[in-house]
Amino acid sequence: MKTDLEKQIYQAQCIGNVEPIEYMIPYPSMRSLIEGQNIKFAEQVIFEKLSITNLKFYELIQQTA
Repeated sequence: MKTDLEKQIYQAQCIGNVEPIEYMIPYPSMRSLIEGQNIKFAEQVIFEKLSITNLKFYELIQQTA
């Protein structure tokens, strides 16, 4: 049987009615995550010598896929 302290800890880990054992994923898929990050960091240069931005790198990957 859980002690009062254990119940309070468990309740503190809950967000609303979502228990801590449930996965909370802000993106439905890996592709959505990558697209979201490319929108957010589109102008960030990732290869200085080639002057390739995050968005350009993503576009190159899409061409090969």
